Amino acid sequence: SSASNLPNEYEEGQLWKLIISEKGKNVQCHITLPAKSSAKNATNYSTKNQCMIHVHGLHHTGTGFARELIHDAFNERHPQSASVQDSLLPYRESGLDYAKIYNQYHVSEDEGQHFQTVYPSFKYRVREFKRTKSAMDNAGNLVYMADLCKMEVTDSPNSNPEKELGANKKIIGNYLLQQWMPYWNSSSPYLVQKTPTLDVNFLESVKVMPTFHLIVVRHPMTSNSFGVTRAAWVWLDAWTHTLEMLADGKIEWFAVVTYESLVQYQDRVVEELMEVIENGRAKYGHLRQTRQLHLHSGVTQNDDPDSSTLSYLVPKERSIELWLKCLDNERCRSLLDDLTSSVFPYFGYTSVDDVLIEKDDEEVEVDLGEEGGGDDFEESSDEDHGDDKRNAKNRRRKLFLDLSSSPGPVGVAKEFGHVLFSSEGAMLEKFRANKSGGNDIDEEFVAHNYLGDLPPTELLQRMRGLMKKHAY
Repeated sequence: SSASNLPNEYEEGQLWKLIISEKGKNVQCHITLPAKSSAKNATNYSTKNQCMIHVHGLHHTGTGFARELIHDAFNERHPQSASVQDSLLPYRESGLDYAKIYNQYHVSEDEGQHFQTVYPSFKYRVREFKRTKSAMDNAGNLVYMADLCKMEVTDSPNSNPEKELGANKKIIGNYLLQQWMPYWNSSSPYLVQKTPTLDVNFLESVKVMPTFHLIVVRHPMTSNSFGVTRAAWVWLDAWTHTLEMLADGKIEWFAVVTYESLVQYQDRVVEELMEVIENGRAKYGHLRQTRQLHLHSGVTQNDDPDSSTLSYLVPKERSIELWLKCLDNERCRSLLDDLTSSVFPYFGYTSVDDVLIEKDDEEVEVDLGEEGGGDDFEESSDEDHGDDKRNAKNRRRKLFLDLSSSPGPVGVAKEFGHVLFSSEGAMLEKFRANKSGGNDIDEEFVAHNYLGDLPPTELLQRMRGLMKKHAY
């Protein structure tokens, strides 16, 4: 049976053990490979002519959306070049009634965490967290708990277990892939796995084939992944951990994008993502050149998102309710204010005037009045193109406001409608210069010269400083 249907307490072939104590401060996670484990007989996938793509992020932050965009971008160019996991795939040819198969084997969101027994899935982390009555100030490590797992070898015949551990990480990686492989079209050159956690370092450490990490970040209060008042603290903990790893060079091949940029500037961001993947494939991969992907065709640049697209940025009612509760709490409000002023600007976040967002298929007209610029908003003739451009620019300024700590839709400024951070910074810089033809590229990127490169040192310093300042 699939891993998701195995008994709760002890899964068949389970390699992990998780103990949380001291209200969540002490996490002991062990992934143990016995010397005689059947995992050592796992298929060796390191010789396969394939690449792995992991999609990471917090819950409700667009990981499923990002997976769909990447999958479609590949397959629009070369059908079946990428495969996403399907919980029903192993059973579709069984001859059983589809409804019965669906009811027994379907897994929500078809996430890779549910199809394996190598590391603890998110539900086990939360269950242990609740069982030990852990405090919310330690909830951030739930998101990256697999990164904290120690990988060990028991009954090792080798006199140097540490030396053997490197080889056994590959065995663990192959065993993980062996469990995952039935849920993909295994002949596809790109295998896409999505799980809403930030176990980036763990999955990097056990990789056995070229591996790309697509990491999605969203403003913490609009999505409120944990459904708690102190979502900003959980976000700060999780992203400080993750961005520090990326900046330290622990992850070979990656890109970080904001959910907001995927919504507002989808074509541009996806095109850059595909360039990062193509560049990394040439550097780290070994796919046959006969399966080259032509990634530049048919992509447009949507500089100004329409109002119907922006509706996806509107927070749900529950998120707004929790956001207001945070503002009513002095410590929570203080952290959110600090994030808003000193950290969120690095992500390009900006408040969006939800009055201008298209609702019920009809855009609401807004009377900008004197605040909007006075005479600049008078009707212009068809010949007065200069006024048209100025009016459109002022409307954009009205739509995208300075970021506020108060509840409401959050987007990104136009210059942040790109890949935010990546391992392929030099390539992206050249690619953007070529795309612009030299126009406006200096103005757009000089002020934010880290865009597309590693997370900047000053951002990490600010995040670490807020961790210390607001520690509970």
